[in-house]
Amino acid sequence: MAASPEYPILSEAFFADPYPLLRRLREECPVYYHQPLGAWFLARHDHCEAAVRDRRLVNARARELLSTLMPALRGTGELEAMIGQWSRLLWFLDPPQHSAAAAW
Repeated sequence: MAASPEYPILSEAFFADPYPLLRRLREECPVYYHQPLGAWFLARHDHCEAAVRDRRLVNARARELLSTLMPALRGTGELEAMIGQWSRLLWFLDPPQHSAAAAW
């Protein structure tokens, strides 16, 4: 895979209005590796659906992601509270918890 151009997914502009950049990702680079986060981003529904259904992939990584995004909070109660909240979000759960939560 060729190197992907940089997309500012951690910028204030993205968090204020993510839709223009998400549209651009879908059109230009729907499977994008963000080097600073060491994470893959999927911008098309069919790719997301395939990834969610692929049992080889796991996503129970709230601790790793938040620790990377917020290094100043490592080892604090605030980070632990955020990890506790994020760990219950559907996209951070793997089966069987994900499957049970999605059936609600």
